[in-house]
Amino acid sequence: MHALAVTYQAQGRNTDAAGIQEQVLEQRRRIQGEEHPHTLTAMHNLALTYQAQGRNADAAGIQEQVMEKCRRILGEEHPHTLTAMHALASTYHVQGRNADAARIQEQVMEKCRRILGEEHPHTLTAMHNLTYMYQAQGRNAEAAAIQEQVSSYINPG
Repeated sequence: MHALAVTYQAQGRNTDAAGIQEQVLEQRRRIQGEEHPHTLTAMHNLALTYQAQGRNADAAGIQEQVMEKCRRILGEEHPHTLTAMHALASTYHVQGRNADAARIQEQVMEKCRRILGEEHPHTLTAMHNLTYMYQAQGRNAEAAAIQEQVSSYINPG
């Protein structure tokens, strides 16, 4: 069913996609429980569809739950937790909650640096994402400094 929802979303049929993803989530909760990784993935997917519909408050509420559960179940530095944190930061950014978005994205970037290293593609992506949140706050000098770091790793010399 998830594949059909993804297809509907690609066609711009976000209402149909959300309906299917709501069914998938309900089935996951009933069969696998609230904290099963597949249930968390279904929640994440539904939040992304809500965001595509402009239902950012609903998306943020779900993403907050996913992030909290990932932190508690998988740990602060698990890749799924970092993905959940980034998704929440992106939704906050869309909502104009740029200080909250930047705070979370800073955590993602620091954890990626520590776990994966400065030059890892995921670290560079986290750094790049942070620059958007800084720019939205008018923190252009900080954004430029980070982008210069990213560029130095991508184009050394």
